[in-house]
Amino acid sequence: MPDAAGPFPRLAPAGSPRADRSCPRPKRPEGRAGTPGRPGDRPLSRDRQGLGYRRVRVRFPWQDKEETRRAMTQELDAPSPAADPDSDALAGTLDHILAFVATLAPTGEMTAVNQPALDIAGLTRADVIGKPFWECFWWAFDEDVQRRVRADVKRAASGGTVRRDALVRVSGDQMMNVDYQLVARRDGEGRIVELVASGVDITERKAGERRLAASEARLRTIFDSIDQGYCLCEIVTDEGGAPVDYRFLEVNPLFEQMTGLKNAKGRTAFELLPDLERKWLDDYARVGLGGETIRFQQGSQAMGRFFDVFATPVEPHGCFALVFKDITAQKEHETQRALLVRELNHRVKNSLATIQAMANHTLRHAEDLESFSAAFTGRLQAMAAAHDIIFNAGEGRADLHGLIEAQLGPHAPVETSRLDIAGPSVQLPAPVAHGLALVLHELVTNASKYGALSNDTGVIRLSWETGAHDERRALRLTWREEKGPRVEPPRRQGFGTRLISATLEHSLGGKSEIIYDPRGLQAEILLPL
Repeated sequence: MPDAAGPFPRLAPAGSPRADRSCPRPKRPEGRAGTPGRPGDRPLSRDRQGLGYRRVRVRFPWQDKEETRRAMTQELDAPSPAADPDSDALAGTLDHILAFVATLAPTGEMTAVNQPALDIAGLTRADVIGKPFWECFWWAFDEDVQRRVRADVKRAASGGTVRRDALVRVSGDQMMNVDYQLVARRDGEGRIVELVASGVDITERKAGERRLAASEARLRTIFDSIDQGYCLCEIVTDEGGAPVDYRFLEVNPLFEQMTGLKNAKGRTAFELLPDLERKWLDDYARVGLGGETIRFQQGSQAMGRFFDVFATPVEPHGCFALVFKDITAQKEHETQRALLVRELNHRVKNSLATIQAMANHTLRHAEDLESFSAAFTGRLQAMAAAHDIIFNAGEGRADLHGLIEAQLGPHAPVETSRLDIAGPSVQLPAPVAHGLALVLHELVTNASKYGALSNDTGVIRLSWETGAHDERRALRLTWREEKGPRVEPPRRQGFGTRLISATLEHSLGGKSEIIYDPRGLQAEILLPL
């Protein structure tokens, strides 16, 4: 092995037999410049430090033939102190760039470093040259960091490439973020001869990333807390660029609650809802591909909901953002209000007819004008009380028996036997009381016009009971008319029948069945309480 003085074979010590043998100085070949043993016509090579050298063969006369043969075939590096202008220029350049640059031995010891890397940490080359990279000041503030850098060196020495964001220590025990790289440099034969470490200050970039993350977190908090649904989407097109679907990229927590769509992020609309109406895609394609901003209200049978939607395009092309609200309840309220307006008009007409029928009925049974006035006035007051229950039941609960009396009172015949009312005491929630009052009003009005109360012999039997239905407490009410005119099924469904169905089934979640028995109309009503 070469000794510390250089790569040449070790010479025999003085006084040894070999040392006493003569060793004639080789003669310089004529016509050639150079030094003995270093032919001048060999080209000058450079080592990795930039120093010049030539390769020579050395033959020692005291060696035996085998030693001579080995010595003649052994090539030794003979460094030359010749300067390399290119190498000096590169070193000077590296000392003036705002970056960390260093070279390491494959085992990790520092062999060179540029001046900025030393200045920023307040170091000298003597502090780092020959020292393991991971033990240098920049990393020696945390054992976990040092272990990771040591692993980086091992990886690079095996031919791998390391690049990551790292934290290094600088002067004053301050910390700096750097884009840190470690790669291997190979010689002409592909052998790894050294490692090159570099780093660029990215402290400002990291600060910008933190500011951006904080801004995004604030926006996320806003979108997560608003009382509206939000989603970011992209249009999906076919090979020809035509829109075929749209994908949900981001959604806020209210998105699922307002749409009923679960795990929507990353999935497309038609994947989640194959029956979704095409109009949604057409509208959103105008936004994502056409660049329009639109506001609209639209219902979806596939989702069973109605939405108020604001849609606007965002970058990149094809993407759009939605802010929307489920207004299904509002639309149902508007529909119910329109129905009530129609009912009011219908009730006014019915009230006038009822008053006329009540006046005629009272007049037929009154003995004199005074008794007629008393009976007629009482029935008008009962009718007014029924209106109060219908429109004011929302303030509390209503007694079912009182509700029935208020509705049937204005139509009650003189003969009490013609009304058979039986059932337990039941307190109705306000919505149920309101809806049932409308239903009873329709039934009794119909009976006064065409049924059991339209003659002098008809009877109405009304009974009810409570019990369990679909694991809920429910009211079952039966309306039966007898001895009235013969009942014929209607040619078409009238408004009153539609009102009963809409009120019981859609508004109250109940059920109803109207039976047109020739002997008298029957109605079966089931209401959850």
